Amino acid sequence: MNEQSGPEIVVFGTSWCGACHRTIRFFDERKIPHRYHDVEEEDLSELVIKMNESAGYGPRRRVPTLVVGEEILPVPSRAKLAQRLGLE
Repeated sequence: MNEQSGPEIVVFGTSWCGACHRTIRFFDERKIPHRYHDVEEEDLSELVIKMNESAGYGPRRRVPTLVVGEEILPVPSRAKLAQRLGLE
């Protein structure tokens, strides 16, 4: 849990991904604390592939992939994020 009493949120994305930018904007607009990792700059593609595979989403690199608490959410919609975070 973070100081805002919600789950820790980590976003794995890329600089060229529109969905990644929209996800970060979603958090910023709501002042929701999160950490961001650029998958390509930090050479994290294999980690993201393994996370998606272990969560049952197949061995593919999907961006953005979020870790919310202990849950892995590849390419979540705004509605799914809001629901998962109890915002709507």
